[in-house]
Amino acid sequence: MIMNLHTHTHNSPDAQQTVAERVKAANQLGLRFMAVTDHVEINRYYPAAYYNAEENTEFFYDGGGVFARSTAETIAAQTECTPLTLLCGAEV
Repeated sequence: MIMNLHTHTHNSPDAQQTVAERVKAANQLGLRFMAVTDHVEINRYYPAAYYNAEENTEFFYDGGGVFARSTAETIAAQTECTPLTLLCGAEV
């Protein structure tokens, strides 16, 4: 069974594709399962203003927002991804 259980989307700082684009590629590759595991930074879970900090390229803030956006986008895509089984996850 072919699967990828560690994928990132545009919700992470190190990827650019949407969940729908990842699903399309997974189906083209014949994957049976795929998990979207965008970065959720626990030590920077809130937006930078919460920590009285400024966003920069070294640190990625708003892990909670990333998780909310990533799971919402993944759940929305689950109804249109067959035959792929699409799972929600997080890289914490």
